Amino acid sequence: MKNIILSTAGHIDHGKTRLIEELTGKNTMHHKEEKLRNITIDLGYADITLKSEINVSIIDVPGHKDYLKNTICGILNSNMSILVISAIDGVCKQTIQHFNIINLTSINYLIIAVTKIDLASEAQIQDTLNQINELINSSNIQNISTLIIDYENKESIKKLSEKIYELAKDINQKNISKNIFKIDNSFTVKGYGTVISGNLISGSLTKNDEITIYPQNLKSKIKNMQSHSKTVETAYANTRLAINIPSIKKEDVFRGNVLSTSSNLQPSNIINALIYTDNISKNIKNHEFVKLYTGTTSITAKIINLQDKLIYPNSKLLVQLRLKDNIIPFISDDIILLDTSSNEIISGGKIINVSNHKKNKIDFDISIFDIDELIFLFAIKEKKITDISTLKNIYNINCDQFLNCLKKLEKTNFIKLISFDNHTQNNLKYNKNSKYVADYDFYIKIYEKIKIIIKDFSQKFIYKKSINLNILHSKLNFVDKKYLLSMLIDMGYNIQSDCLILDNKNSNKVSEMKKLSDNLEILIESSEAPIKLKNITSDELSKEILHNNLKDKFVKISDDYICSKKMLNNYKNIIFNHFKTNKTLDISEFKAYTNLSRKLSVTVLEYFDLQKITKRFENYRIKLYNGKL
Repeated sequence: MKNIILSTAGHIDHGKTRLIEELTGKNTMHHKEEKLRNITIDLGYADITLKSEINVSIIDVPGHKDYLKNTICGILNSNMSILVISAIDGVCKQTIQHFNIINLTSINYLIIAVTKIDLASEAQIQDTLNQINELINSSNIQNISTLIIDYENKESIKKLSEKIYELAKDINQKNISKNIFKIDNSFTVKGYGTVISGNLISGSLTKNDEITIYPQNLKSKIKNMQSHSKTVETAYANTRLAINIPSIKKEDVFRGNVLSTSSNLQPSNIINALIYTDNISKNIKNHEFVKLYTGTTSITAKIINLQDKLIYPNSKLLVQLRLKDNIIPFISDDIILLDTSSNEIISGGKIINVSNHKKNKIDFDISIFDIDELIFLFAIKEKKITDISTLKNIYNINCDQFLNCLKKLEKTNFIKLISFDNHTQNNLKYNKNSKYVADYDFYIKIYEKIKIIIKDFSQKFIYKKSINLNILHSKLNFVDKKYLLSMLIDMGYNIQSDCLILDNKNSNKVSEMKKLSDNLEILIESSEAPIKLKNITSDELSKEILHNNLKDKFVKISDDYICSKKMLNNYKNIIFNHFKTNKTLDISEFKAYTNLSRKLSVTVLEYFDLQKITKRFENYRIKLYNGKL
């Protein structure tokens, strides 16, 4: 069965609660004070099943201005709304306020119910209908129907029921894999313990599920569930629920918390949002404090204008909201902003990005993008590079919309789609082989860095025909290795056996260099004595090869001499063997062991002195025990 959540809206005493009672047979007033004053103060709840196909959970909101926060909470957590207008009073202040709230959200299905027909004159009814037409003409809501409700004529309630059914059939369910339950109340039931109530926004919940309550990170298990006083084993998206979690104290759970079976929801106190100021009269100042409403949360936030323009009425722009505390925000969720002093609505919009980074400005024009494209663009700029499949999971839209977003962002040079085909940089377009997506500026930055690394490497190691990918990654370690590999292939580089094949334009010269390097290596390895540096580095090329390509073959034992590691180890063993039966070693003894000249013998022994293998006293040396070759 399909589930939807419907909210009421409208001025105080225009008949919202009566309308719901006529529709469902249930009175939503449940507080003693509400019944005494005959007004709705907190959110009230009812439900109705239409044609055994659609289950409608109804949230009845208060009309009084003092309880606006409850009204906003109810509207934000619904799929469609009924705006109730008295034919006697017509469009009043709270009517306009509630209509603006709906208009600032993603609700696209609205029924305007004109009540108290039996008490109004024909002139009042016509005047009210004219006012309603003015409201409709100022709205962005796609599906608005106006119905006249006459409680003496039961056909009008039947028509209302049919209209709800008709609109509800068209509402698309969010296909989000995570189970998200937004909490709006917690209380204790004798014999059961803590019960939390709210709306299951996405996914499903089942009795005995292990759950976490965020942002407190409280762990528990669902003991029981009810939907409109009926016990349920499993509940699905867009269902009103009361959930029994006896292991958690009611004082530890608050309106605005989120329950989920997911263990990895991330709290944040920074939100990037696209806001609209349609029909709002107040200018918003940069760095002004506002009251933010999203889901069932209300929290103080500082608003940061990310664009170089003032926030005027009837405009849209990107802002960053820096919150007083951590909440669990969700991308694409609606937000409403209120003035902290007057409690008037100043803006509304959508969350496009949840961030841990403060921003002061953005450097691109948002006017060419719709909301989906902005969500993807911010996600890519935040991640720099990511899997396309990961990106698609950020916001649930159909495949065609997703591909259109990517193509537009690529066409406008905001992203780079990366394929494993050997396309050139200019002709790569989205295709079935595209696997990753990168921020375009980031891609170009890496592209330029790779060119510099390859150029420096080629100049340093002229005869090398390839560069190991580990060398590249060590210099670009802020890029995941799998992304770096795909970028290299995408950029047209030839990758073979974990190496990037260099473009050697001087192959004859490279061959000569390799020959020279091989000769030098043979000379070093075969020499039975230290080699004078100037004898093998008569030119710059020999020096380059020696110090860049053969440095692991020898040890520099003085400013003028090098010695192969093999020979140096032989000299050390000679010294150690000598000290097995002797306490001192002089130059003549070492010279006799090695057949070196006196000068070279002194050079080698002075090197071992520096390495603390030996220590000189006058004309002899003793063995040290803390030296290592």
